[in-house]
Amino acid sequence: MIPNIDHFIKLSFQLWLDHYILKYGQAYTTGNYKLYCTEDERLPAGYLSYSSPFKQWVWDSSISGAVVNSYIYSGSEKIYSDDDNVILDYDNGRAIIKTDNQNLDLTADFSYKDFNIYPTNQTEEDLVVQNKFQENSRYYIQESGIKPYDCVTPAIFINFEEREGVPFALGGMDDVKYYIKAIIVAENDYQLDGINGLLGNCAQRIFPLITGINREDIWNDSINSYSGASYPFGSNWNIVSGGYDYNFRVLKELNDKKLDYCLINKSKCSKVSAKLRENLDLSTYVGFVDFEISNIYFPRIYS
Repeated sequence: MIPNIDHFIKLSFQLWLDHYILKYGQAYTTGNYKLYCTEDERLPAGYLSYSSPFKQWVWDSSISGAVVNSYIYSGSEKIYSDDDNVILDYDNGRAIIKTDNQNLDLTADFSYKDFNIYPTNQTEEDLVVQNKFQENSRYYIQESGIKPYDCVTPAIFINFEEREGVPFALGGMDDVKYYIKAIIVAENDYQLDGINGLLGNCAQRIFPLITGINREDIWNDSINSYSGASYPFGSNWNIVSGGYDYNFRVLKELNDKKLDYCLINKSKCSKVSAKLRENLDLSTYVGFVDFEISNIYFPRIYS
């Protein structure tokens, strides 16, 4: 299936939300951390995974003060991720190394997010009650690498719940409303109150609609492949084509015409009470933000 405007809105919102939280919440931590050899059966022969104690790494170089690393240290030597020998996987917080040596002494400088962001199609009941999350505490450093692929908390899960077309003007123009729920899983009340306050201030903000994104295009057999024109990540969540700066790459380089925008009409915050947390036997603090997003366009032109 070719991508349509719903794909564009979902991915545009995710990229914007990540940028917004990092920029206005300064929601990241920076340091130098050891990388540990971690098993990953999905990698092709000849590659090993060296994971940090944290995921996700910050990949947006437009965030002032954050460290977006482009190399790792082997002892005191810098090894840059400029070819297939070293691939930096920002989503899983690791380096993929072309080697068979499981005892390399590797470290990396990077910033990691206070909240990971994941798209999901699960309801809040499934996420909160049934799932047992792997916790990746932001308050202590574990002496091992974190496993790849699993979702870890603290995190924000984005669920694209509903869409509704409302007639807006003659000629077939609609105000198409999208309802997105963000399910927040935090370590403590301070984290939860902070992110609720930040996301609650999103109402009446706009975000750019980035067209031409085809997430499926980038998944192929190459370890370090990339073919999508407008998506910044390769098949191993590595940054391709010279880095990723949201302010430049999304708003300028990737759009050679006037941008369309989406309006966030509403953002309503709530959270699970202490009594309900106790009844559900939750070790985490859970909140919800309901977004209503509008995009005015001619939907029948694209059908």
